[in-house]
Amino acid sequence: MCYLFFCLYIAKGFTFVSSFYQQIIPGSATIPTEFSNTYQLKLRETINSKLFQTNPIKEKQQTKAPHLLSKGLKFSRNLAKKRPGLFSLIATREQNFKRKQLLNGQCQRHGVRRPPFHYLMLVNHQHKMVFCYIPKVGCTFFKRLMLILKGKYQNGSSPYDIAPTKIHTLRMNTFSTRPRKNAAVLKAYKKVVFVRDPYSRLFSGYLDKIFLPQQNFKTLCTYIIKTFRKSVVKNSSIICPLDVTFEEFLRYVIHSNLKNVKKNYHFGMMHDLCGTCNIKYDIIGKLDTFVPDLNLMFEEIGEGHRMSAKNMVTERVGDDLTVVVDHAFHNKNNTCVDFSQILRRTWRRAQIRGFVSMDLDFPFTNNQTLFVTKQEFLDTIKDASLVSKNDKSLKVIKNEAMSYAYSTVPMDVLDQLEVLLKDDCLQFGYDTRPKHVFEANQRTWNFNYFNV
Repeated sequence: MCYLFFCLYIAKGFTFVSSFYQQIIPGSATIPTEFSNTYQLKLRETINSKLFQTNPIKEKQQTKAPHLLSKGLKFSRNLAKKRPGLFSLIATREQNFKRKQLLNGQCQRHGVRRPPFHYLMLVNHQHKMVFCYIPKVGCTFFKRLMLILKGKYQNGSSPYDIAPTKIHTLRMNTFSTRPRKNAAVLKAYKKVVFVRDPYSRLFSGYLDKIFLPQQNFKTLCTYIIKTFRKSVVKNSSIICPLDVTFEEFLRYVIHSNLKNVKKNYHFGMMHDLCGTCNIKYDIIGKLDTFVPDLNLMFEEIGEGHRMSAKNMVTERVGDDLTVVVDHAFHNKNNTCVDFSQILRRTWRRAQIRGFVSMDLDFPFTNNQTLFVTKQEFLDTIKDASLVSKNDKSLKVIKNEAMSYAYSTVPMDVLDQLEVLLKDDCLQFGYDTRPKHVFEANQRTWNFNYFNV
């Protein structure tokens, strides 16, 4: 077939050359018309004979095709049995390549090459890897995983075997404050970062750090109310900053990042925290595709034979509930909030996260919350999660709650937020103006997700 196309190409070229000579050298010797016609006639005869001629080699190949095809399928099946995640891994590598291309393109066009926050860069010398962890992108999980990879924690091979408090007591290798020391590491080691949808990340930050009362964020919540609540006199004292709204929180995030005032790294921009235009990351994982991306990381550092992301994900819900219940009881005597309110918000958070059905009401009276133990409450919320497992609405509740939260925010604030999140969205392939955020106020909401 290639031969036929070549012949057609020559015929077309011959006609073009003939007319070309006649145009540029008038009166000079031209290619005779009769010769041209004779040549084209012979060429057509050759093409026709090739079109209808039987090709013995091709016939032989066709007769063998079914055998070769079955042989190829058998090889693929055998390969899939030996390496069940191989084809998924190939697709993940391709996706990762596209993410790196997108990031590099955005950085070349209008990226600011800021260095990363050195304390967010975890260095693992055993596996020659640098991991930049981002708050609200599975950072507690990844810190525990890095401890396992470092060999600091031998009791079990799952990150969930490590108590979250351990990540604050065991020392981790981080970047040096001197850039020259980091240059050699960056050149030789694999660089990994995991990101998520910027709008979802901020909502998650509000849910875990502001909506859930925490002593560590009391000062910040007081500042937010004094600065961004119109009805509050700035010099007045706020005894208990319990009711920071999502709008007030977003106003703070916008102001702190754009003006560089009272910044909290939990709510910083992802590209800024990890210097994504300053460092060429080898793996850009996403929370949306957590399992295949984490498996790719394991393969790249030589742990693919020993570790599986799928096995780790199954423990996620139980671990999450354990962590938030620990936080709730840790703050029992350290906050100005009534303890029953803390437990009610812990329960509602589990519902918003899609762990507990919205049909299951908070099971304790205010008086009972005074005497319930941490283990009793944890057992109750875990039982509720198991009972809710088959509730089909669980998958959409979190998105619904997030849309509701954004529906309470004025459009001028959302427009400012779009400007702030633009680089994160463009660099990592997310919509800069998602409908579930910017059109949420057009819906009628009959339920307040934050009223407990």
